[in-house]
Amino acid sequence: METLNIRIDSLSYGGSGVGRHEGIVYFVPFSVPGDLLEIRVTKQEKRYREAEIVKIIEASPNRIEPPCPFSGVCGGCQWQQADYKTQTAQKVNELRSALVKNRLNDDAGKIKPIIESPKQFGYRRTARFKTQSAEDGTQEYGFYRAASNELIKIDNCPLLDERINNYLPKVKLGNPGLVGFDLFMDEEGSVHPFYRFSEKDLGADFFQVNEEINKKLLNYVSDTVKKHTSDKNPRLLDLYCGDGNLSLQFAAHAASITGWDNSKTAIERGRKRAEALKEEYPKCRTRFFEADVARSWKNIAGWAKQTDCIILDPPRRGLKNQTSRLAGLNVPLIIYISCSPPALVRDIAALEKAGYRVEELQPLDMFPQTYHLETVAVLRK
Repeated sequence: METLNIRIDSLSYGGSGVGRHEGIVYFVPFSVPGDLLEIRVTKQEKRYREAEIVKIIEASPNRIEPPCPFSGVCGGCQWQQADYKTQTAQKVNELRSALVKNRLNDDAGKIKPIIESPKQFGYRRTARFKTQSAEDGTQEYGFYRAASNELIKIDNCPLLDERINNYLPKVKLGNPGLVGFDLFMDEEGSVHPFYRFSEKDLGADFFQVNEEINKKLLNYVSDTVKKHTSDKNPRLLDLYCGDGNLSLQFAAHAASITGWDNSKTAIERGRKRAEALKEEYPKCRTRFFEADVARSWKNIAGWAKQTDCIILDPPRRGLKNQTSRLAGLNVPLIIYISCSPPALVRDIAALEKAGYRVEELQPLDMFPQTYHLETVAVLRK
């Protein structure tokens, strides 16, 4: 197939570089804004093309040498070839662009400077590996090649905390039914495996992957609640609460904390954490309900009548058609944490139609070397 030369001018949500040629948009993985590239089209659609790099004719001044030998092949990272300032700037640009596309121009002006990650590598506390049987009958593990189901054998990932990399030789392989395993690190730094025997197996519970940014997220949420609630002892509702990561920090002065999540093990951890805090902070009433938020709005509404603030951290897909149920709770302050700008902006638009207004948007770089962005939206009514 013929090649063509193109200049990359931005990065897209999804990680590819974006360039234009004769009115057609081209998406080129593992490119950097400013690159002049020779590319080959791999997929052709009416309004856009997907392409691969044949040759870097002129490297962007923001292009760097990736530290990982699998960069450009492995699907785990998209932006190791871009310097860190370029990564964070492009993430904020994507959030701003999503707001403008949804005609939320005023909200685009409420984006605060991004909180950068102190660590750009070695920050991940969790990892999900795939396994497959080799020709000699042994099992191999690694990550998928970008845009493929082909396994790449990887036994050391620079994004992972070194304690997780060091644990990999201890993983127990050999079970023919094994399809993969998760590794996660607890607060004490011990690494734990979770073996998966079905593609439908959800694996280990969700943990915030970046400890340092999680601390900054907690500080921001704490400051926001104090700033926007008049009661010194606020009543908090924590939806998709996990083990109370975001809400239990308020045990010292909150009147009540009520959490909802569908993970049994996360709720059990939340209850244990709350019980451990009870002796020191007996005035704070804590309750954790194991239930699917999407199917529990009627029950949640009963608790929301006595709530000053809702904190929610839904899955990547966001709330979708449930935003009306959230708005219907009529709680004056919502702190919405999202790792998907498109889903967050869609839900913000629906909440604003229901009478809420955005006070500010705080991006945090929870996932360096990838296109993913964590954002906190503060909404009041």
